[in-house]
Amino acid sequence: MPSLGTAPTITGGEQDLTTTRFIFYASRVLYFASLLVLSGLLLWGLRRAPSAAERTSRETWIGWTAQFAALATLVYIVLQMSNLTEGEPFSEWGRILTDTTVGRLYAAQLALAFAALLLRGMGVSARLAWTLLALGTEAWNGHAAAFSPEAYTLALDFVHLVAAAVWSGGLVLLAAVWHRERPEAGRFAILFSKWALLSFLLLALTGALSTLQYLPTLSYLFETSWGTWLLIKVGLSLLVVVTAFLIRMRLRKGELPRSGLLKADLGLLGAIVLSVGVLTYQNPLPANEPISYHEMGTDMHVTLRITPGVPGDNAFTLKIWLPDSVGAPKKVALRLRPLGSGDVGFIDVPLEAYEDSELDDFPDFTKATFQSKGPYLAFRGRWEAQIRVTDSTDTEIVKSTTFRIY
Repeated sequence: MPSLGTAPTITGGEQDLTTTRFIFYASRVLYFASLLVLSGLLLWGLRRAPSAAERTSRETWIGWTAQFAALATLVYIVLQMSNLTEGEPFSEWGRILTDTTVGRLYAAQLALAFAALLLRGMGVSARLAWTLLALGTEAWNGHAAAFSPEAYTLALDFVHLVAAAVWSGGLVLLAAVWHRERPEAGRFAILFSKWALLSFLLLALTGALSTLQYLPTLSYLFETSWGTWLLIKVGLSLLVVVTAFLIRMRLRKGELPRSGLLKADLGLLGAIVLSVGVLTYQNPLPANEPISYHEMGTDMHVTLRITPGVPGDNAFTLKIWLPDSVGAPKKVALRLRPLGSGDVGFIDVPLEAYEDSELDDFPDFTKATFQSKGPYLAFRGRWEAQIRVTDSTDTEIVKSTTFRIY
C-alpha cells in the first residue's frame, strides 16, 4: 500500500538522518496525525443519534485536535517554505505562496488549519465541506499529483485518506468514550469494528492500486527507502488486523475491549503515521545516476562513462589505454544490449575520436578517447555494455559491464 498521504521530497541525501531532516519528519508526522484524527472525528459526527458520552467526547476532542492541527500545520508549512526558499530573501515567500501550485496548496492548508478553530461552532454541512477540502488538498499536494493519469491517482489517494481518517478518528473516539463511560464504549466498539474493517479493506485496495500505478515493477520496493518504509507500514497494518481481530472476539463474547488492546491499537496507529511521515519524504522511484566503469589490466585499461544514465538520450565517453609497445587501437566498438529481453541483440553506438583534456595518463600506455551521444539506452531495465578493442597486432580484447537504469 502507498502512503496515507504524501509531501514534496526535501533536499539532502536520502539516507542521512540529520537534525534538520528529523525536524522535517517530526513536523510532517504531527501535521498528518492531526489532519487524520480531526477529519475522522468530523466524519464520525455525521452519525445520527450518538449517545451523550460519544457526542461529548467527540466535541471535546474536535476542539483539542483543531487547536493542535492549527499549530502543527503552521510549523510544518513554515519549515517547508524555509526549505524551498533557502538562501532567498523573505519576499520570495509571497511569490511562492501566490504564484506557484505548491505555494497555493500550502496557503490553502494553512487557511483550512485556522478555519478548523471555528469547527465546534459550525453545522454538519460546513464540517463535511472542511473535511473534504482538507483531505482533497492533502491528496493534491503529494505523490499522487505527480503520476498519470492524474485524476485516477488523485482519486485513489483521496479515498485512501478518507478511509484512514475514518479509522484514525474512530479509534481515538473509541478510546475517549472508553475512558468516559465503559458500557457505552462497548456499544460504540461494535459499530466501530464494522467501519474499521471497511476502512482497512479500502486502504488495502487503494494502496495496492496506487503502488502498481507508481512503480513500473514491484522489485523497486526493495531498491528504495520509499519501498522499505512502505513494507514497514504494511507490516504494521497486519498487526492492526491481528489487534482488531482480538478486540472483535471480545465484543462477540459481550465483553469490553481490554485497555491493553486499545493502547496497542493506538500505538500501532501512531507507528503507522510515523512511518508515513518518513515515507512521504522519499521518492517512490529509484534515482538514476551517471554510470561509470573503469578496469585496469596489463593488456588494456578502459573507462566508460554514461551520463545522465537515464532512458533516452545519454552522452557516452570511452577511454582506452593500450601499452606503448602496441600503440593506438586499430578498431574500437561500443555495443549495448538490454538483458532479459529475449532475442534483442546488441546496439552499436557510433563513436567519434576527440581530444581529451583530463590528466589521466598512465606511464607506458597510449590513450585513445571517443565519445557519442544519442538515445541508445531506449528503455529502463538491466543493460550490458560491451567494449571490443582491436590493437595493431589484430588482437581483439573484449570487456563488458552490466548496469541498470530506472
